[in-house]
Amino acid sequence: MASESAKFGEPEIRFVAAPPTLMMPWVIGIRKAKELLLTGDVIDAYEAREIGIFNKVVKKE
Repeated sequence: MASESAKFGEPEIRFVAAPPTLMMPWVIGIRKAKELLLTGDVIDAYEAREIGIFNKVVKKE
């Protein structure tokens, strides 16, 4: 469960830090994991729900 204002990603990629590469492909699939790990992009709660990071988006309150 995540707030509708939550953001997810691996921004440490942009700073040459080590990402959690071992678990991501198992959770979200290899194609999306590659995209996030190579670009460092951040996604919103709705996209994160669509790719399977969690099941529900709730209001911020």
